[in-house]
Amino acid sequence: MKRTIAALSVALFICALFAGLTHAGQVELDRVVAIVNGTVIAWSELREQIPPDRLETAAKLPPDEAAAAIKKIESEFLYNLIEMKLQIIEAKRLGIDISDAEVDAAVGEIKAKYKLTDDDFKRSLEAQGLNSRRYKANLHDQITVSRVVNQEVRNKIMINESDVDAQFKAEFPALANKDSREARIRVVRLEYGSFRTEQAALDLGAELMRRVGGGEDFGRLAREFSADPSASAGGDIGFIKRGMILPEIEQAAFAMQPGGVSEPFRAAGAIYLVKVESFKEDNTAIEAKKSAIRERMREAALWKDYSAWIAGLKGRANIEIKK
Repeated sequence: MKRTIAALSVALFICALFAGLTHAGQVELDRVVAIVNGTVIAWSELREQIPPDRLETAAKLPPDEAAAAIKKIESEFLYNLIEMKLQIIEAKRLGIDISDAEVDAAVGEIKAKYKLTDDDFKRSLEAQGLNSRRYKANLHDQITVSRVVNQEVRNKIMINESDVDAQFKAEFPALANKDSREARIRVVRLEYGSFRTEQAALDLGAELMRRVGGGEDFGRLAREFSADPSASAGGDIGFIKRGMILPEIEQAAFAMQPGGVSEPFRAAGAIYLVKVESFKEDNTAIEAKKSAIRERMREAALWKDYSAWIAGLKGRANIEIKK
């Protein structure tokens, strides 16, 4: 029985060596194309990494050009495959292990994301020249590489906010120097005309300012004296940004501290008093720009650190590429 199982295992192993047909129609024996720290990369494994359309396009060239083009494609993907093997070996060394359940969960997420039934998923794989086993093996490797890169490179990247601020000021000087505050204000609007002279309105404004300074509530006085539509709300017109309101009101509001009350001033044919309740920062536009800069810096740092990390793995590795 043991001999039968052994013979079957040998037979299956030999069958696995025959990866495909050459252009002449002959069966080509699978061969070792590289060894990475003792891990073998077979020609058949390399060919599985190459999109079929790349090979089909190259195969349509004249024979000499086709051979050279296919060799170039294989070299490109062998380089990538060696890097992947190095990362998987490093992940194993660090004890990073991806379970079958995690791979199955990832497949389930992909199906859910693209609303694929099992049959849809199978047909999609077949269209790419894959089967479920090969796809899951590739996915296992991708998750492994992603996890080891996150642990050893991505999670160690620190972006200095002072560098972000400096880059922001260099790229967007106008926005960097712009007052991004919003002011919550109350106003009293005193009209003048046939029933009240301009000077009488100014005098009343000065009187109201003194009463507020003496402790009276600005909102109550606005309800009593203001001709502005906001009077019923105690003169509260909410938060304003620069450029949203009369320039005279804006200038008065943004020149004061919270709790401050302006002297009466003329604006749009009336006399105004302004009280600043509070300020808040409106950093929406600024933060959007800084976020993009921060992400750009992170990607640049990731590429730099990843390249150095991979170079270190290669420098410590025993890599043998077969002719």
